Amino acid sequence: MIGYPGLTIIVEVKSARVAHPGRLDMDGYLADAEKDVGDAMKRQIKATADLIKAGHPAFRGIDPGAEIRGMVVTAEPHYMLNSPMFRSSLPDSGYPTVILSLSELEFAVSAALVGDPAGLFRALTDWGPNGIDANAAASAHAAHLGEPKPRNPLLQNAAARGWAKMLEVGSAASPGETP
Repeated sequence: MIGYPGLTIIVEVKSARVAHPGRLDMDGYLADAEKDVGDAMKRQIKATADLIKAGHPAFRGIDPGAEIRGMVVTAEPHYMLNSPMFRSSLPDSGYPTVILSLSELEFAVSAALVGDPAGLFRALTDWGPNGIDANAAASAHAAHLGEPKPRNPLLQNAAARGWAKMLEVGSAASPGETP
């Protein structure tokens, strides 16, 4: 769970990849999505949110009056599952919920590191006329703050250290040469 004042985001991670039959045709794909992502929507997000709202003791540290939203994170992208046509085939969690792949989540978290993260997570779960476009929401958040493209500072620092080490090793490997 992710908590901000007035907002609780229930995160459910599904590690299973689309099964072989789901890669062959649309019916197989939808059946696979229903089994995996549908279960997260129907049982896990909804059940947890309902327990929070009811003030269950297991969630006593979470404000039961806060707005609740859901996030289902998958190993692979399921771009179409956030569209009206495909979302209608999944159970409704009863709470605004987005389906994100790991890479989409990384992009969103990078964008959330600046500005108003609660606002970004609300935008990620807001349903529009074409469903939810998570990458567009994260990009719009970053652009609004003047960030051209969200970057993950952990990856940026690691890359900088890696390049510095490579340059250091490269200059030591060729003594007498000037870079």
